[in-house]
Amino acid sequence: MNILCSEKWLMFTRVLTALIVGYGLTILYSIMLSKILMLFGTTKVNATVTAQLLSFLIYASIAMWIFSVKSLKKIWIYIACSILISVALIYVINLRLA
Repeated sequence: MNILCSEKWLMFTRVLTALIVGYGLTILYSIMLSKILMLFGTTKVNATVTAQLLSFLIYASIAMWIFSVKSLKKIWIYIACSILISVALIYVINLRLA
């Protein structure tokens, strides 16, 4: 019974991670992508629309990746590193665009 509960808990954790953290990462990646496009001369509107259209692909990729990795610890390490790198890159690009 205990094994069954732990498997259900692990699946529940993956689902919540895919829904909540996946959505947050998608937002970060969309912001980063739009900033990168603006850095290369695309207008703000075109960069935003392009990033938002690609966000559907990004979200689906993140969700599938979360369910394909075996270890939850590895997932959270990659997520933490990805958040730090994305925020740092957005900050650097904002300094460059300002």
